[in-house]
Amino acid sequence: MRRSYLILLLGVAIVFMNFGLTAVAQEGLEFNLETSALISSKVNSMLISGDVAYALTAYGIESFDITDPAAPVQMGVVTTPGLSTVGELSGDMIYLADGPRGLTFIDVTDTESMLYVNTFDVNGTCRGMDILGSYAYCAVEDAGLVIVDVTNPLDPQIVSETALGDQATSISVENDYAFIAAGSSGLLIYDVIDPANPISVSSLATPGAAWTLAVNLGVDLVAVADGPDGVTLIDVSDVANPFIIMTAPTAGPAMHIAFSATHVVVSEMDAGIEVLDLAGSVVGNFPTQGDALTSVIDGTLAFVSETRTGFEVVDITDPAIPVGVSYWAESGGPRTAQRAGDIAYIANYSDGLAIMDMTNPLDPVLLASVPTALWCYDVIVDGDYVYLLDWHGEFTVVDVTDPSNPVVEYELFLGESIRSMSMCGNFVYVVSYLDGMRVIEVTNPLVPTVANEIAIPYICKGADCGPGYLYVSAFEGGVQIYDLADQANPVLVGTYDADGNVRMTTDVGDLLYVAAEDEGVLVLDISDPTAPALLWTLEFESTVYGVSVYSNYLYVACAEGGMSAFNISDPLVEPTWYGETDSPGFAYEAIPWDDDYVLLCDTYALEIYSQMVVGIKSQPTPTPVSFKFESAYPNPFNATTTLNFSIPLAGDVKIALYDAMGRQVGVPFDGMLQQGSHQLHLNAANLSSGMYIASISSPWGDQAQRIVLLK
Repeated sequence: MRRSYLILLLGVAIVFMNFGLTAVAQEGLEFNLETSALISSKVNSMLISGDVAYALTAYGIESFDITDPAAPVQMGVVTTPGLSTVGELSGDMIYLADGPRGLTFIDVTDTESMLYVNTFDVNGTCRGMDILGSYAYCAVEDAGLVIVDVTNPLDPQIVSETALGDQATSISVENDYAFIAAGSSGLLIYDVIDPANPISVSSLATPGAAWTLAVNLGVDLVAVADGPDGVTLIDVSDVANPFIIMTAPTAGPAMHIAFSATHVVVSEMDAGIEVLDLAGSVVGNFPTQGDALTSVIDGTLAFVSETRTGFEVVDITDPAIPVGVSYWAESGGPRTAQRAGDIAYIANYSDGLAIMDMTNPLDPVLLASVPTALWCYDVIVDGDYVYLLDWHGEFTVVDVTDPSNPVVEYELFLGESIRSMSMCGNFVYVVSYLDGMRVIEVTNPLVPTVANEIAIPYICKGADCGPGYLYVSAFEGGVQIYDLADQANPVLVGTYDADGNVRMTTDVGDLLYVAAEDEGVLVLDISDPTAPALLWTLEFESTVYGVSVYSNYLYVACAEGGMSAFNISDPLVEPTWYGETDSPGFAYEAIPWDDDYVLLCDTYALEIYSQMVVGIKSQPTPTPVSFKFESAYPNPFNATTTLNFSIPLAGDVKIALYDAMGRQVGVPFDGMLQQGSHQLHLNAANLSSGMYIASISSPWGDQAQRIVLLK
């Protein structure tokens, strides 16, 4: 769930950067995030400062005006590289425990235009943190207690790192003591009066695995959320000898603790929140609309973060009768999309269908939305009609003659758990988790009918129609191949038993690319559909969710690993890695828009990336007899051009770029090349318009030419 802005091509690191012109290696795709749309995210926790609330999400931070808590108004959004689990506000800076990315700094001087400042690696996954003075105290899953001097957010420094022997998940610093929740080790207490030399004071095992904690030294209490074991109240009047007062069972797993002036508020997932007195007795409860993850108390209001939904404001003036004040829904979550002209039709999960004008991919415009019953998982565009598939069971027909004014024409209920569909001719093939496949005839789109039902003894997650065949993706059932000679009556003719759970396929000629979760991408030879054969396996560190093909490229959506691209220009050769980028949530499917842009359906946003070929491309040619630097093309150019040259033997080549005053502004390549012809895809998007000199130095001499950048 990460975000990156520059791709290192073919594993070769950046050498240096001058004025935005980056040194590159072999040819590949560079992805740059241009904009995000349909932003949605799970709220992990919240911060309150006066009339402003900050929702910390896996996408980043959202700010809200809560002058009227009954009607929160969103003001701004800023993305972060990691998970934004918890944070602290100090002055105009929010310090975030940003998961695997470490400690992130966000400037909130302007709450409507928050600014990302920096992210600092704390040598592990930062699960919790607290701020005291100029130090950040981080509970780091792998490293323990890491204390960072944050006097200069642009140059933080680790001052100490203390191994704890268990997984640190939560921390609170009070009166020069750090109170740490550390899983099976329970509560750990450290003296941090000298941040460079933390000293262990005491420890106390709790009945469960200590997940989070809250500290109220005014009453000498630490409350530990012990998961399924409830809440453990600990007396810390003597920090050297803490002892358990009691363990209070809770209605649901205790995920998080927050103190009000006189009570304890416990977030308990599907059980909502419970309010306990300081003796551990339940005095009230409130069933939240989503799974309660964390709470923060501001006076008599509890701001409850709810996984998959958003946040809720609850009035606890009377702890025995908490009252809901308002609810902010974080809905949506793009799953897939289809293009029709300049319009993108997006299956936007809990927000149904989103219709976006992509005439300018840098400025997408939401034209309209169509709600569906529960979770919209798939979409097909066919002329003036769009077919939607909702997990709840509805197959919906929408007239999009005017994309700005979609009209629902028909709903056909197929039963719960329908997941994916594909279209061939006048038939749509719908697969489900529980009920196999339904064949829907749409000869008359206004009156779709079930033409056939086919039992499949597997959980089905994907369907892909190729010429004459249907490929069904099945958990534990691999790839099921159906002959569509009679489109109303598909016939199973072949299978491929994958080791991983298959989610999606896409076919190109005699090849089938298979998204097989932990197994990676399988490339199958389907020239004989009755006997598909494995050619290659592309392995990934992340779970593979989706595959798509455009031109000579295979795009792979890698869940928490973002998106990767492969060169598949030669079907007889194993695909070669060509570029990658991270994304904020779980990448479901890449939708190549055109040569310049690709849309990534991510659980937290529709991410729109520009893509361009960069680097050196070497071509086998007859051995050149001399060193030659041919004319750049295009020239003049806007952002990108190609430099063509050839060398008679292998040798070191340096390509440099100079401005009109003769100042070097970049060295896009400096290294060894083999003999032959080569192309350098030059990206000068970060340079100003004007005339430049491209120079190539080699053992066979130096050559240069003028190139003109026009923006």
